[in-house]
Order: sequence, then C-alpha cells, then structure tokens
Amino acid sequence: MHRTDHDFTTGSIPRHLIAFSWPLFAGNLLQAFYNVVDSIWVGHFVGANGLGAVSVSFPVIFALIALVVGLTMATTTLVAQFKGAGRHDMVRKVNGNSVLLLVYLGTLTTVVGLSVSGPLLRLINTPADIFPMAHQYLTVFLLGLPLMFIYNAVSAILRGLGDSRTPLRFLFYATVINVILDPVLIIGIGPIPALGVGGAALATVIAQGVATVIGVRYLVRIGLLKVDSWRIDRELTRTTFRIGIPAGVQQSLVSLSIVAVSSLINRYGADVV
Repeated sequence: MHRTDHDFTTGSIPRHLIAFSWPLFAGNLLQAFYNVVDSIWVGHFVGANGLGAVSVSFPVIFALIALVVGLTMATTTLVAQFKGAGRHDMVRKVNGNSVLLLVYLGTLTTVVGLSVSGPLLRLINTPADIFPMAHQYLTVFLLGLPLMFIYNAVSAILRGLGDSRTPLRFLFYATVINVILDPVLIIGIGPIPALGVGGAALATVIAQGVATVIGVRYLVRIGLLKVDSWRIDRELTRTTFRIGIPAGVQQSLVSLSIVAVSSLINRYGADVV
C-alpha cells in the first residue's frame, strides 16, 4: 500500500469524510484566493481595463475546458474502483491512460482555442477598448492548458486513492509561485519586460507547470505512474468518456450560462465589465 492509499472501510465514517473533505474545501478557498490575487495585481498595475480583460476571458476559458473537467472526474472514479477491487495493476494503467489522454486533449483544446479565441471574444461582445488585452491574456493562458490538464489528472488520481491532502499541497505551491511572479511579469523587473495582463497569464502558466512537474514526479517516485504505462487503451478511454461526458456536459451547461450572462454585461462597456 502506498503512502497515498487510505483505507476508508474501517474506522469512523464521519471522521473519514471530514479527513477527506476538508482539503477539498481548503483547496476551493485557495483557488479563490489564487484568482483574487490575480485580479488585485492586474487591477493595481494595469488598471480597470486590464481587470476587465481578465474578467472577459474567464467565461471563454471555462467553456473550452468544461468537458475535460468531466474526464478528470471519471479518472477519480476509475482509480477508486480499481483500488477498491485490489487491482493495482489497473490503477497504474488508468493513471498512464488518463495522463496521456489529457495531454492529447489539452493540446487539441489549445490548438482549437487559439483558432477560435478571437471570434469567441467578439461573440460575447467584448468591448473594443479591452479586446487586445483580453485576447493577449487568453492566448497565453491557452498555451498552458496541456500543463493544467496534466495537473488536474494528477490531482484526480490522488483523490481516487483517497488522498486529498497532497493535491492541496501542490496547489499551495502553485499559489505561492503565482503570487510572487504576478507583479514581476506584469510590470517587469530588471531584464524582465513588462507584459501586462499577458504577464498575469504567464505567471499562472508557470505556476501550474511547476505544480505539474512536482505532481508527476511524485506519482513516478511512489510507483503509481510508469513511463511504460503511458499509452492509450481503447477500452479504458471509452469507459472514461462514458463516465466523464455526463459530468462534462453538466459543466458545459454551467459555463454556457456564464458566457451568456457575460455577453449581456459586456454590451455595457469596459467600465461595467
């Protein structure tokens, strides 16, 4: 049994639920803090238009990644099922399949997203005076999607094993890095040029990248992710989509509602956004 394994079949059920759920709650708070800090730095150094550009970009990002969120949920489900059945070989197989699948999907989403980001921003009535900054932020953010997807896969794998604390630790690292890099990349220091809202997006990408590398190395080190298991298994992929698509569709409906509301708000100009 790996250090990430937790046996929920014995002992107090309420205690297990609390032990597993509090890191998830803390992670949501940390993610909210992550986003708030981004907004504070952009608003302070770039101004209202920069803050509006970031706000306009998020609904587009949510719409592009919504379906993939469902696939990470499916990964958690499959890992938990095989772990409960004692099939540790299948756990490793699911891990490799999920990581590689999300690498492909992340790359595909990046390519598609870069192709349609401009039209999507116009579709949601992005004000002309913040359009260039919104497009810059979105472009940089989209380039980091494969890293973000891998990070989500790592977190999903660990949660499926009953370990919700380790992903929280990775998220904490990413948050600290993002907080430090945001002002550096937004306003520039020394040889580092001022990148504006693009710097905020780049700080997020770098922070996610570091967390991803740490997470993958962790899984490799404890034997839950092996290079020879990084292959696409058709049956596992079909099962992943079968389980994940309903959750992904649900997330897509939520994201589309956010896009619709944002489109209405954007009509009133950058000051309102």
